[in-house]
Amino acid sequence: MLCSPAKLKAYLKTTYETFGKDVDLSNLYAPVGLDLGGGSPEEIAVSIVSEILTVYHGKTGHRHMREMR
Repeated sequence: MLCSPAKLKAYLKTTYETFGKDVDLSNLYAPVGLDLGGGSPEEIAVSIVSEILTVYHGKTGHRHMREMR
């Protein structure tokens, strides 16, 4: 899911209110990207591609945006 941490929080709140806490969100992968510190559209794109390459190549030790929630 491509969204900011704040939008993800609002989405999860609404989802839990609508479907209850037992809803299966195990396949939800959000927010996407590595924590590179940028916020422009170009920097967000680089962050997302960086995460894709990090996962693809099995690299570890990078802070993913989903770990910040």
